[in-house]
Amino acid sequence: MICEHCGKEIDDNAVVCPYCEKEITAAAEVLPEKEPFVTPKMKKQAIILGVVCVLAVVCCVVFHLK
Repeated sequence: MICEHCGKEIDDNAVVCPYCEKEITAAAEVLPEKEPFVTPKMKKQAIILGVVCVLAVVCCVVFHLK
């Protein structure tokens, strides 16, 4: 959970914040789970884009040498 006084993450069962040493009330909320910034769909799109870029460079080199 988050200390309501200093905003730092503390143990869910803490009675006193180890950082600011203030008493924690029972109303303190637990941190919500954060969604990952990079999703599996984004990873797949990045791989496909990378492959397309590599193919484009290879084609440019091959046709430039002819």
